[in-house]
Amino acid sequence: MGPLSSADEGQEIQDLRPAIPYGVSREAVFLTVSAVVAFLVRLFMIPADAAVTSDGAYYATLGEKLLSSDFGNGFSAYWPPFYPFLIGLFSFVSPDSEFAGRLVSILAGTALIFPVFVLIRDFYGPRAAVLGVILTIFHPFLVEASGWVLAESLYILLLTAGLLMSWRSLQSGKPLLFFSSGLLFGLAYLTKPEAVAYVGLVIVFVAIAKVFRWETQLRTLGKGYALFLAGFLIFLIPYVLVIHQMTGNWTLTDKFQGNVAAVDSDMGPLDLTSDRSGTLKDRWMGSMYEVDEKAMSDSYQPAHPAPRDASFNLLAFAKIALEELRHQIRVYVPEMLRYPLIIAAIVGFFYRPFTRSRFEKELFLSSFVFCTLLLYAMSVIELRYLFVIIPVLIFWASNGLVELSDWIEKSAANLFARNAVFRPAFVQALLLLIALGFYLDTAFFGNPILDLERSREDKKAGVWIRENTASAPSLIMGPSPVAAFYAKADSIYLPNEKFTEVIDYARRKGVDYIYVNERLMSGTPKLVIPDAPHLPDDLKVVFREDLGGEDELYVLELSDE
Repeated sequence: MGPLSSADEGQEIQDLRPAIPYGVSREAVFLTVSAVVAFLVRLFMIPADAAVTSDGAYYATLGEKLLSSDFGNGFSAYWPPFYPFLIGLFSFVSPDSEFAGRLVSILAGTALIFPVFVLIRDFYGPRAAVLGVILTIFHPFLVEASGWVLAESLYILLLTAGLLMSWRSLQSGKPLLFFSSGLLFGLAYLTKPEAVAYVGLVIVFVAIAKVFRWETQLRTLGKGYALFLAGFLIFLIPYVLVIHQMTGNWTLTDKFQGNVAAVDSDMGPLDLTSDRSGTLKDRWMGSMYEVDEKAMSDSYQPAHPAPRDASFNLLAFAKIALEELRHQIRVYVPEMLRYPLIIAAIVGFFYRPFTRSRFEKELFLSSFVFCTLLLYAMSVIELRYLFVIIPVLIFWASNGLVELSDWIEKSAANLFARNAVFRPAFVQALLLLIALGFYLDTAFFGNPILDLERSREDKKAGVWIRENTASAPSLIMGPSPVAAFYAKADSIYLPNEKFTEVIDYARRKGVDYIYVNERLMSGTPKLVIPDAPHLPDDLKVVFREDLGGEDELYVLELSDE
């Protein structure tokens, strides 16, 4: 049998392809399979000994209260409501609020592949979109975040979808798309309040669109931005009114004021307030756990101490922000996108000459990345807060892999004077496998983003209390709300005060158990707990575990006698 002609070879390849039902595109099949794989990867990568963090305990508890129609305690001025609302909604699927929170994160991480695919296809074509989806499915940080009872995974999805909707609205000028973009950024604000900064970024997007497409009327873009604001304000205004009703302050979130006061105040977040009714941390983060009638009354206003210095040094602030920005670029960006993929991204960015259309696209993406890095450089810097730029980094890396594969294929053809030494698809697959190899290095040999050891210890204490007490406890005092969450009880923080004052405070509040983790006692240096023989008669150690070294965790029961 002689060699196949190019036409016969193409027909043979076509015949080997799986049959696809009429009307179903290959993109739809690819995205469906990718979604199933992404969901399973995220589900099975949740550690068997996973536990919620302090933040996760608050989110899940708020979700439980919203599910039970306890709206007065289900809304918080500190914790935005959208993620807890979804936890409450998914509690109909699973009564376990912890699993419901993880399920929300898993589904958000799975859904991320859809805006990623569409954006990359719009910017760099279908080949890059396929690679980008695969890189998104297996990115170790995105996979890890999808298993958290935290808002990160949902926030990444909303901002990426908001980017897609903003780009499509600026390209088409359709009012509905502008409005939908505002809705998505509004939901992002209800997920993490710092999303309000992107309202200003959309103005930059509008300016970019006007500069590079001068034929577009400014009036059209202005109307579009007004519609964007309308969509955003639909979610912002009601929540601001709720915050005002709860705190008496006009602010976008109580988190900003709490974080600023924690830095500038002479009073620590775990010190009791002047009226001895609670800690500042209870006031800011855990108001939903207040059980004392006085605390729930309108007269309860914990004193916010005066800041040490009201002056503001702009030059010093700018210097610190620039240092933090430099740290993000030098340390955090290479963690999110390993150096070989950074090289691929640089190749994709600079390999081809810029056109007006391409320069507009790159400026659009770059402004989002720069805005995000600058936002956190000026506030609080932490690696997981920067996960929102991972999809854009993947956009650039996937385009770079396509450019590299084309360059290798064409160079090999020129060197060996043949048209098909390496097929582009083969080279792309090889480069993709190499990239996934670096992912595996991070997944198996890198440190987890969240250190859950403390949460596991808290969980152990909370589970013991729930399983070994005759009656369900109503209130637990501890260094975090995690133990109380697993004990199915309310929580208040262990104050940084002398032991006698802490016990008096616990009696006034009606505390059932006090959870102590000696590994964490650095946060309460004033508190020195005496040995068991010297404890008051109404206080006894009911659970104790060695943490290694000289540290222990134990639970103290406070009786009514």
